[in-house]
Amino acid sequence: MTTTQTVKQYGEFAVTAAKPAVLAAIGAGDLAIERAKTVVAQFRSTAEALPGEATTTRRSGRSSRAASSTQSTSRFPSSG
Repeated sequence: MTTTQTVKQYGEFAVTAAKPAVLAAIGAGDLAIERAKTVVAQFRSTAEALPGEATTTRRSGRSSRAASSTQSTSRFPSSG
């Protein structure tokens, strides 16, 4: 067997052996991306469903919700 044939045979073996692992890694990456897109879509639909809760107005570099949380009034009653 010539050197070229030997290298070709080893190359074909490496590709055949590694192909399932590479395809599995690609498939796992695709699945992870699809799940992340689903989670983001759920967050977006929740934000759209609650427009009073999810504000995007900015005041001094902070959202209006963050700015209101620094005030002395609280949305929750005190326990004591």
